[in-house]
Amino acid sequence: MRKKTLLLECQKQIQRIKLKDICYLHYQDGIISFYMVDNRRLLHCNTLKGLENKLTNNFVRISRNIIINLNYLSAYFKSSHKVTLVTGKEFTVSRRNVAHFTSTLTLDR
Repeated sequence: MRKKTLLLECQKQIQRIKLKDICYLHYQDGIISFYMVDNRRLLHCNTLKGLENKLTNNFVRISRNIIINLNYLSAYFKSSHKVTLVTGKEFTVSRRNVAHFTSTLTLDR
């Protein structure tokens, strides 16, 4: 059975969020920001590594600080290793993560 929701302690409350509503996650200064498709931002104190195992296969880490939901990937530019999400947000895939990211894109999903 595929996991569809995630329970998070966000801003002193526990919230259930739908994985399909997460566009990307950004880690900075000990805080994970969840950027949702409806432009909400939820905060969570954890590490990306600790959270990575709770996410489904359509989430992929592209750098030390960023995990994206491939359902919202608009484009990947091989020459510059940049990704664009449907929201218009752009990120660079780190050299360390390029091979894993491109192999994830080519898998039959």
